Amino acid sequence: MGNENEQNFPADWLEDLSSHSKLESYTAEEMIECTNCRRKTPPNRLDCIYCGVKLELSEEQLKILKPILRNTESWKNAFNVVFHSKLSNWNDRNLPEISKMIRSNDRILKEVLDAGKPLPIARGEQQEELRIVGNRMEELGLKTWLILDREFSAETPPLRLRKIRFSKACIELEIFNSGNVRKITSDKLVLIVTGALFEKRIESSEKHMRNQENKPLDTAEISLDELVIDLYSQDDPLGYRVFSRGFDFSCLGDEKRMTANQNMSLLVEKLVAFSPNAVHDKDYLEHRAFLGGVWDVDEHKDSKGVKRKGIGGYKRETVTTTNNLSQFTKYSRFKRILDETEK
Repeated sequence: MGNENEQNFPADWLEDLSSHSKLESYTAEEMIECTNCRRKTPPNRLDCIYCGVKLELSEEQLKILKPILRNTESWKNAFNVVFHSKLSNWNDRNLPEISKMIRSNDRILKEVLDAGKPLPIARGEQQEELRIVGNRMEELGLKTWLILDREFSAETPPLRLRKIRFSKACIELEIFNSGNVRKITSDKLVLIVTGALFEKRIESSEKHMRNQENKPLDTAEISLDELVIDLYSQDDPLGYRVFSRGFDFSCLGDEKRMTANQNMSLLVEKLVAFSPNAVHDKDYLEHRAFLGGVWDVDEHKDSKGVKRKGIGGYKRETVTTTNNLSQFTKYSRFKRILDETEK
């Protein structure tokens, strides 16, 4: 009988991991001496790996510097490196070096670059380091620019809508719960972003015994997904959001269908017809896996406390919730910033 803990993974389960996980080696000439502790640091960072002091780099050392961006916690206000376009000197042979700098997977990054659409490809908190990365990318044939996290205002989601009313002159947006109404004319609706929100909730419990190792009891997993539509007017950078649940689809009239997903598709068509000059972005789901390497999904772990179970025994319960709400909001706001930049 096989080991019950043994897991049978598919043959390609490691495919999306970085192809640059091996240790890098550098020559003695490439190593950079720290003026504070006098130890040598590899030329892939701007601060000393031993004492953390910022390295003093000469012009020659800056030219040979090969920075590799480190993971940055999601709560920090960092910079986002945005791929803009390929330059005339781009060659696919440069892909491995780019991937190494931003800790990405060659295949997935190539798909993003070949699509030719601007997209965040890396994130970091040291502006000087990111400037060097940007210069190096330009030398290798990629045009990039930086956006600060705070420009997305992800902590302030778009206003949730309860209802939309269509007329020839404008659409009336009824705000959820408040009942307030905002009006947008056809020429003022500039961006429609469609996507989906996902949430996974894992409830677990373990047997808690004094002076003994805790033992898992049971685990329950619940997954939810919901289609969303974000709308941006010319005068409002924060926008409005339609959730497939809790929205009044009466604006569809006789076209209204039985399922929320069908009605969301019909609503998008109606919005696009109302404002044909508005940009309609529907690429989030296509790029979601890649974006996960730049913007983490949110994860919260809550304890429901310890409860008595049987004689002398206790049960500890925890709930872990994972969702992409912040990630999608950043993507949506990024598209809004991009729309403004390109005008």
